[in-house]
Amino acid sequence: MRIINRSLLRELTTNTLAVAFIFVALFMVVSLVKILAKAAAGSFPAKLIFTMLGLQTVEILSLMLPLAFYIGLLITLGRWYQDNEMTVLAACGSGSSQPEESPSAWDKTKPEKLSIYNWSDYMSPQVLKDFEAAYGIPVVESFYGGNEELLAKMKAGVTGNQALASALFRVS
Repeated sequence: MRIINRSLLRELTTNTLAVAFIFVALFMVVSLVKILAKAAAGSFPAKLIFTMLGLQTVEILSLMLPLAFYIGLLITLGRWYQDNEMTVLAACGSGSSQPEESPSAWDKTKPEKLSIYNWSDYMSPQVLKDFEAAYGIPVVESFYGGNEELLAKMKAGVTGNQALASALFRVS
């Protein structure tokens, strides 16, 4: 089990048990008051007070435990988001939308080239040279003249580019 999964399990279990304990304690106090009132009125014998309390508590656990788990999960995820732990997980390539296997961000294989479909004067040639020098990956640029040309190529299913620079903010 990965460290992050153990951390989530530990915090979720702690929060769920704390919430369940509070629910059970509140329920037992309220039920005890009701049972004592019935015993004082003579509805049933006083020697069955704790037996009745125990049976009612066991009966209500089937409703309390799922609710305690849900609230414990909300508390855990809320704290993780507040402390930016979920942001860090997402930045590392792991998180709620990623599968359990190792994320692609950890993959150390380099592509043979980086293909960019771009406006003709959008990127400085020096930026491309700096990228190639820093990462050792050659950059191949292909250009388009306008949004209509870009949209036509996208609709036609032209592939082979890993990056795309566009002024389009919405494609219909």
